[in-house]
Amino acid sequence: MGPRSVIYARQSLDRSGEGAAVERQIADCRKLAESRGWDVLDVVSDNDISASNGKARPGYQRVLTMIESGSVDRVVVWAVDRLTRRMRDLEDVVDLCERTGVSIATVSGD
Repeated sequence: MGPRSVIYARQSLDRSGEGAAVERQIADCRKLAESRGWDVLDVVSDNDISASNGKARPGYQRVLTMIESGSVDRVVVWAVDRLTRRMRDLEDVVDLCERTGVSIATVSGD
């Protein structure tokens, strides 16, 4: 059994309303997880919600709860900016992950 992972995907503006970008992010994250032998416990997304305007992102909050509770070992995102665009929020997530031993993996390698 590999590390317990959660995939998080986000798109700030979904003009088509189809969530295609989120689905592509999820597919790429799944490929990465499968290639590394990670167990994907959950897939969480926020579609058509910006990470920079302070608007509530229920999926993001759910991922934070999973990290805090110790139910995951790794968060998989397409790129760090899909997690958050606000530097302070990113610092908070990194601090939380360091405290709980959770790692962040990106498809893009950043």
